[in-house]
Amino acid sequence: SPPTEEAAKLTEPLTKEDLVAYLASGCKPKENWRIGTEHEKFGFDVETLRPITYDQISAILNGLSERFEWDKIMEENHVIGLKQVLYLERNMIYMVFTQ
Repeated sequence: SPPTEEAAKLTEPLTKEDLVAYLASGCKPKENWRIGTEHEKFGFDVETLRPITYDQISAILNGLSERFEWDKIMEENHVIGLKQVLYLERNMIYMVFTQ
């Protein structure tokens, strides 16, 4: 999670090591690594160039889930991603997309 406003007030400039440590703190332990692919998109309003809201993102994810019958990845009552599971069977190639 992002630092609180109070924590963001620094007395000294950030160093490269500070930034590397912050990014590394979000990494999964090696034993939790999975093979897969991740594709990120950044949504923004084309008129204002402001980021879209969670409600807009949620509507997109819910629409894709319904249209393509993908499973929702939930965090409490919030959809945070989608999962498509396909399998290999009788010369048909299916792929697994997961978090």
